[in-house]
Amino acid sequence: MTGHRPSSAQGLAADTTPAVATRRTGPLMRTVAVTAVAAVATAVVAAMTPGTIDRAAASTARQSQDPSPTCTVPSHLASGQSVVAVVADFGGANGKIIVTCVVTRPGDSGAQVLAEQAALLGYPAPRYDESGSGLLCAIDGYPTSGCGTQLGDHYAYWAYWHGGKRWQYASGGAGEWKVSTGDVEGWRFESDGSATPADPPPRVPSSSAALEMPAKAAQTTTSSPPSTGQPAGPTGHSGNGRGTNLTLFIVGTALVVLIGIAALLRARRASDRVA
Repeated sequence: MTGHRPSSAQGLAADTTPAVATRRTGPLMRTVAVTAVAAVATAVVAAMTPGTIDRAAASTARQSQDPSPTCTVPSHLASGQSVVAVVADFGGANGKIIVTCVVTRPGDSGAQVLAEQAALLGYPAPRYDESGSGLLCAIDGYPTSGCGTQLGDHYAYWAYWHGGKRWQYASGGAGEWKVSTGDVEGWRFESDGSATPADPPPRVPSSSAALEMPAKAAQTTTSSPPSTGQPAGPTGHSGNGRGTNLTLFIVGTALVVLIGIAALLRARRASDRVA
């Protein structure tokens, strides 16, 4: 193994022990090295493959975390066009709130405006009940399943609101409502709602004046670029979460192990050459 040929029985006896130790140690060191390489590969794959939590974090990072988000009004509108602010409040204490300025034409319905909101942001189109009842099931891909699920005498659903001087609970569906200049379309997800006006409205102002920002003024602010077609998700966690820290820890630890193994193998080869 080392290329050394003992010239006497004494020399053979003296060299046998380290040679055997080297043969026994070699496979063990290779096993440890392979394990460390596998750990690095696993951590790298985990860091590069977007799972459910990673997608939620990525989507969240693209949205405004301002407690009173606004949207930018286009600087130029064609004849007959107007702007409607669409609010999507994902509910709960820490849910995201997305405000989008949508360009509309006379006769557009609330359902058309909501579909345009999803297209502008790059999120999945609104999902409706397959029975044809017109019940809205999901906005921006959330929730991923279910539709107005009943929980006892309460419901998990998207409550529909109309803005103005104050929020008003919609009495009809979005497909029936025709929007006009200055309208604000509000949606809030209720995980345990009553499906009545007693449910809370979106957590932003109800007027277009408070939500719509002129294009020139918006140039100094940070806007939300389109996403990549993934569901928006309800929460507003930062992308630098525990999952990222854990991945970095695993990668760092595995690299340290690899460096240590390389140094040990180098020292072993040097020892074998001397022997």
